Amino acid sequence: MIKNRIFGMLIALTLVIVMGVDSVMADWSQTQSLNPGRGGPLAALAAPVAPPGTHTVDSNGDGSDANPGDGVCETAAGNGVCTLRAAIEEANARTGADKIFFDDSIGMVIPNSALPSIADYSSGTTIRGNPTWILGSFAGNSYGLTLASNNNKLQGLIISNFERSGVWVGGNNNVIGTDGDGVNDGSEGNVISSNGENGVLIRYDVTGNRLAGNLIGLTLDGTGDAGNALSGVKIETVSEFSGASLNLIGTNGDGTSDVLERNVISGNDGWGISIEGSDASIDQTVIAGNYIGTNAAGDAAIPNTEGGVEVSSWGTNTLIGTDGDGIADGVEGNVISGNEGPGVLLTSSTSSGTVIAGNYIGIDAAGDAALPNLYGVQIQYGSTNNLIGTDADGASDEMERNVVSGNDDNGILFSGDSDQNVVAGNYIGTDAAGNVALPNNKGIRIVQCSNNRIGGTLAAERNVISGNHSAGVVFDSASANLVQGNYIGTSASGSGNLGNEGPGVSLIEGSFDNTIGGITSGAANRIAFNGTDGIILGGTSYDNSLRGNAIFANGGLGIDLYPGNDVTLNDLGDGDSGANNLQNYPVLSSVNINGGQITIQGTLNSSGNTTYNLDFYANSSCDPSGYGEGEIYLGSDTVMTNGSGDASFTATLPGSVPAGYCVTVTATDPGGNTSEFSTCSSVEGSTAVYLPLVIRDYD
Repeated sequence: MIKNRIFGMLIALTLVIVMGVDSVMADWSQTQSLNPGRGGPLAALAAPVAPPGTHTVDSNGDGSDANPGDGVCETAAGNGVCTLRAAIEEANARTGADKIFFDDSIGMVIPNSALPSIADYSSGTTIRGNPTWILGSFAGNSYGLTLASNNNKLQGLIISNFERSGVWVGGNNNVIGTDGDGVNDGSEGNVISSNGENGVLIRYDVTGNRLAGNLIGLTLDGTGDAGNALSGVKIETVSEFSGASLNLIGTNGDGTSDVLERNVISGNDGWGISIEGSDASIDQTVIAGNYIGTNAAGDAAIPNTEGGVEVSSWGTNTLIGTDGDGIADGVEGNVISGNEGPGVLLTSSTSSGTVIAGNYIGIDAAGDAALPNLYGVQIQYGSTNNLIGTDADGASDEMERNVVSGNDDNGILFSGDSDQNVVAGNYIGTDAAGNVALPNNKGIRIVQCSNNRIGGTLAAERNVISGNHSAGVVFDSASANLVQGNYIGTSASGSGNLGNEGPGVSLIEGSFDNTIGGITSGAANRIAFNGTDGIILGGTSYDNSLRGNAIFANGGLGIDLYPGNDVTLNDLGDGDSGANNLQNYPVLSSVNINGGQITIQGTLNSSGNTTYNLDFYANSSCDPSGYGEGEIYLGSDTVMTNGSGDASFTATLPGSVPAGYCVTVTATDPGGNTSEFSTCSSVEGSTAVYLPLVIRDYD
């Protein structure tokens, strides 16, 4: 991408030298709008009658103002020649609001040194191009336009080839691009590309700044890579300042010109958007309605090299996507796709409280084709209390759904003590309709993290985690996490076959105290149609509770405790070790259906003088192994073993099981270790089918 920037600079300089400024801009004026298909071409505005404070640049020279503050922009007394430099100097010196326009003959300005900062501390300055190219190739080691004061606007400009950032923002309540007032919004965006550092740099203790309707890192027509050398947009703070807050990148979602407020931030050599502080917070940044990593149409990748959006040190309470307030929620989501790194990265223990809602991450703007990032969402190094998806408050819950699909590696990755995060209400591995697979490699992977929640007991919190190339959910040395209420391997309806190619849920080495499902209302997961096991546990995983789930039609076992990829037979006294302590499963002896009740009898041999939870399931057909799965949850009972580890049970549950179905059961010890499924006991009316007790003894 650096080569693209250098190549673009050489083309620009060649055009200026060979064709002349006016000829180059005449050619530029034939290009399409800043955002094709979103409001028409960048049209020149008729020059207004000049009230006080209005300055019209009529020279592409670089002279200074003769008498700053006299209300007249001219480079010498009485010559009537107004340059951009002179106009900024006059606006800075004059009291009151100022507007800088460009004569139609001025298509390009090439400053010979750094332009003065825009420092109108009285009422702010608007610079309005038509469009006008500000080329920084000869400006030395400088920023393009520097907003040192408040309430300024930059609109209709092409800002490129400065050695430093294209725009530097050090004031409050500035607008870069469209103001979204419904008047000429389609022509107010800027192109900010091919600069030597960031496209836009927002620094220090600033608030209320807004970037809307711009192309940042792209060519004029929104189809080519003209990336800035660092990030498209960077917000940063340093310790001696109090921190930045309430800055907006994209739409404000007020229902006026919301689509025209979209930024397209792509092709940059760093991040699309980077938020990074140093001992000073960057709070309540909003990133809404943008395309990050794609072309302006949202249907092809123009990657940002590092990734889409980074929220790093001291980034707090960032909103990426919709606010779910019921106003324009459908256009507040971002398309964050096509990037070479993560679509979204949340990193650092001082980064917390980010909400990621309503975005397409890894797919195109239409929601039906993959535009991969490396990862969809990556949360690492202790970033906590973040929400991916819906808050399930009953307002716009479906609009808060992210579709995290099509990514080259994990859809969502937690690592490095990133705890207490929530993933709720998303489609992970499917298209936007939840019916077609757009696979990530793995759906969700949690590595060395605790107390994260995937799903929830409310229907709105249900994730659909399906269609992925490997496992749906993977735990690796992870503890005390909760997976509830999800569809893992099905379509969004819960009935279609959209299985993950590997297991539905995999708890590999060192994962403990995790809960998959539950017997309270809404807690059960539906885990079906996956290519291998429904749930598989590695040999050093223990105390993992696997209760109440609907597990069926998977390619392997319903529950598989390692070692081995087949049924782990019971051992006398349950003294063996392995996944979930290789908890013995119960053995059924009879199932009777009578008078709206199910009576199930059997035995359990396990540790002595211990109380176990027994969970019963009905299945339309038995697994080919003869052991489980658990398609329909029937209910639970408890049993206590005697000193020898033996117990008999008779469980009476309300309901019925259709003729031809079979029943299975699991046992869970007080630590939460759930067994594999038992052998199947078939049901035919009130006829009981007795199966033999199977005991394994390694001694």
